[in-house]
Amino acid sequence: MRAAGRARLAAFALWALLALLGPRAHAVPTFDEVRGAHRPSDLVLLDRHGVPLHTLSVQRFDRDVGKHGDTAHGETGVLEALASGAAEAGGVSE
Repeated sequence: MRAAGRARLAAFALWALLALLGPRAHAVPTFDEVRGAHRPSDLVLLDRHGVPLHTLSVQRFDRDVGKHGDTAHGETGVLEALASGAAEAGGVSE
């Protein structure tokens, strides 16, 4: 196949993909959807009787969940936060 034919085929494939994804590709969540998905970043430590002892601010670093391969962005984010003093503790798991 010549270069011009391959370029036309690639352009058509891109057009078809965008046509299929159209409305969903640019969907913006509603306020209620965003509010419903919100997770507070404070963790309250309780004693055995349920009395609050301390409140911690929790920062999540799992932004690459579901990607193929190991990008290590979460792990390096934890280490950078610890090194800069932005975090007092960090955890990494599989």
